[in-house]
Amino acid sequence: STGADIPCSFGELGYSVISRTIRTLFPAITIIAQYAPLTWDELIEQVLIPEALICLIVDELQVSPEEAFDILESSTVFG
Repeated sequence: STGADIPCSFGELGYSVISRTIRTLFPAITIIAQYAPLTWDELIEQVLIPEALICLIVDELQVSPEEAFDILESSTVFG
C-alpha cells in the first residue's frame, strides 16, 4: 500500500515518514508470530500507523483520543 487508502491528515509525506519509522522500530521478524493472522504489512498499515496518527493528532490539536479518531476518519474524505 502507498498510504493513499489510509486516512492521514499529515499527507503522503507524513504517511511515508511514519511508515518508514515504524517499520524500522518494529522489524518483521520480531512481530509476525505474535500478531498472526495479520501479516507484518497489515499490522503496520491497519494498526500501528493509525494509532501513531491518533497520538500525533491528540498532541497537535490537544483533543481526546476519541476526537482524534473522528478527525482521522474524516480526513479520508479530504485526503
